[in-house]
This record gives sequence, C-alpha cells and structure tokens, in this order.
Amino acid sequence: MSENMSENSLSKTKEQKLPFLDDFLLFLTTSNYSTATIRNYERDLLTFDSFLSENNIDFQDITKKTVTIYTADLLAEDRTTLSRESQASKLSPKSINRMLTSIRSYLTYLIDTDYDTPILPQHIKLMKLGKKVMHLPPIETLIQFIESPERFEKSEFIGIRNRVVLELIFASGMRISEVVSLKTRQVEEDGKLYIRGKGNKERFVYLTPRSLSLLHRYLELRRQTILDALPTQFQTQKYIDQFEYVFITKKNFDTLRDKIEETE
Repeated sequence: MSENMSENSLSKTKEQKLPFLDDFLLFLTTSNYSTATIRNYERDLLTFDSFLSENNIDFQDITKKTVTIYTADLLAEDRTTLSRESQASKLSPKSINRMLTSIRSYLTYLIDTDYDTPILPQHIKLMKLGKKVMHLPPIETLIQFIESPERFEKSEFIGIRNRVVLELIFASGMRISEVVSLKTRQVEEDGKLYIRGKGNKERFVYLTPRSLSLLHRYLELRRQTILDALPTQFQTQKYIDQFEYVFITKKNFDTLRDKIEETE
C-alpha cells in the first residue's frame, strides 16, 4: 500500500489472527479501489481480527458459530471501539452487513490464492434489513405534478400526451415501460387495458373514470394530430392505423413517412 495508507492505518492487534491481511489490502490497492474503500476494509477486518484475539480463536478454528457470535458482539450496545479508548455507538444492521461483507471478500481472496479457509464466503449470512418506509408527498403535490405537463408544455398535444402518461402510471400501477409501449389494440372502450408485463405474463388493469376521460380526450387529439401531419392523399384510416402505439412521437411520424416513400 502507499505510504499515506500505511501512516493512517489503524493500529493492528498484537498477534494478528488473519493470514495475508496485508496482501489482501495490497490486492485492493492494485485493483484500483479507492483509499476510503480500502480503509473501510482494513477497519472491518481488524475489528474481526481483534475479536478473534480476545476470544483466543485461531483463524483455522473459525466456524459458522464464530461468525454468529461475532455478529452478536457487533450488535451489543456496550461494545467498545477497536482502539479500546471509548464505548462505541450501536451499529445498524446495514453497517454490520458491510463488515460481514468485508470478511466475505477477504475469504474469497484467500480461496483465489489457493489458501485453505475454515469456512466459505457464502457461510457468512448477512442480517435481514427492515423494509424501507416510503414517504410519499402530499396528494395535492402529486396532483400538481401529474397535471403539470399541460401547464408547462407549449404544444397542446405534447402537454396532454405527457399528462395522460402520468395519469396512467398513477391510476393503474403500470410500469413506465408498459405505458410507453402501450398499443391501441390493448385499450378497450370501457377503460380495460390488456397488458403483457415482465416475464411475458398477461393481466388486465382498469382505469379510473378521471384517467379514462383524459385518455379519450387524448386519443381524439391524437387522431387529429396524425391527420394534420399526413399528406392529403394519405389521410385515411389505413394510414392512421399504422400508428400502433398509443403515445406517439416525432420519431413515429418520421418512420411512417419513410415507409410511405418506400412504397410509393
């Protein structure tokens, strides 16, 4: 490692239990890991090394139970810092998982260098993290966001199109990719949408009266926009039907124009 890293390294235990620890840190350095990341690995592994020394456990005697006890030790509220100078604050499951992941990476390195390890990396089980509570904005803010395209887009067509995209996402729970790839044949008059989603699974979703009303308004404007963009001789249902996607863009028009020119 660099001189900088050596000078700032944490104090190591008197009798190091983890073999080739310096080699592992050097490997991280030559693999272009950041200095901060390497310090985290070093701190995590020295903490584990200190635990082994305090409990008089040799590296080759480590078992799954050893890791379980170590995890419990990290969870303890009265644990102390590595330097033993002060009592440490309680670690979160996320921090503990990072420390356990450091041991996994270290064991993987030893296996890759043909060194026998007492347990495999996959034997180190991470803690379950609590589900994140989503904090949604107030309903008034969401409504303002959904309606914003009509207020800020200069083009009436683009404004209503983008608003309907948002309306469908929030009203039906469809994925963004499902909405933007929605085809006219998937839309039924009563607001039932036939969706083929992830894993090619089929399902129906139903629109709210508000979103259905806006969709019908958009489809009327969509038809007129297509007619206005087509040359007079092509303003027929045949060419309108060639726009198969509900939400059309300039690219759709350019693609169709090229197809028309090829057949004429």
